[in-house]
Amino acid sequence: MSESNLPVIPEAPITDLAQLESLAGQFLPATSDPDFADEMGLGGGYLPYIVLVQGQSPLAAPPHEIPQGNFVLKSGKTDVENLGRSFDVFICDHRPKAMYSDKVAGKITSIHDRNDPRFKDFQACANAKERGYFWGIEFLLYLGETGNYVTMFCNNPTLRRSGSTELVPRRHKPVTIKAAPVSNEEYSWWAFEAKACSTPFSVPVDLGLMRSQIEKFQDTSVFEEEHEETNPVTETGGAERER
Repeated sequence: MSESNLPVIPEAPITDLAQLESLAGQFLPATSDPDFADEMGLGGGYLPYIVLVQGQSPLAAPPHEIPQGNFVLKSGKTDVENLGRSFDVFICDHRPKAMYSDKVAGKITSIHDRNDPRFKDFQACANAKERGYFWGIEFLLYLGETGNYVTMFCNNPTLRRSGSTELVPRRHKPVTIKAAPVSNEEYSWWAFEAKACSTPFSVPVDLGLMRSQIEKFQDTSVFEEEHEETNPVTETGGAERER
């Protein structure tokens, strides 16, 4: 759709979730890669991001000592907010992501174009469990508690499955995301589940701002950022690595 053909967004703030959901399909752009989640199977600038704390995450250790199974909002290198076991969001969009965290070079490279050879290289290295490589599906979320836009990178087998089955079908819908324990005979770890959100968001939604955030999110340029010494977005538990 060309910019001249974009529908005019209502000027009045939207406070009702039912209204937001009904208008989303009309005023928000289509997802950048709609077939990615199905093909993946079940097995813009940088925004704050949400991490689900696993047992071996640095966030579970001092100085933060956040209980495993809690969600954390990470902004910058030191700003950490414990969101608890659940939080409410509106799912704005999703995209593929392959990432290499290079501590030697001091940078993180993120690829969102699946036709880029580096995406497939990063993906293959991650599947081979090479250190520093990750791939999965990343979500752009409107965080109802604060009215801010955040991302969440589902970058291991369990989280990719949760993202594909729980969040992708609920795109353009308000949901409550809740941590869900998983275990087998040897290990226990955390996934998440989602359900319809019935609690009104505390901050009015601006569809114009939401659309601009989605358009930035759909940019397939290669992104590089400074490496964080203990970047929890790259943390996966040892048990998760073995499955």
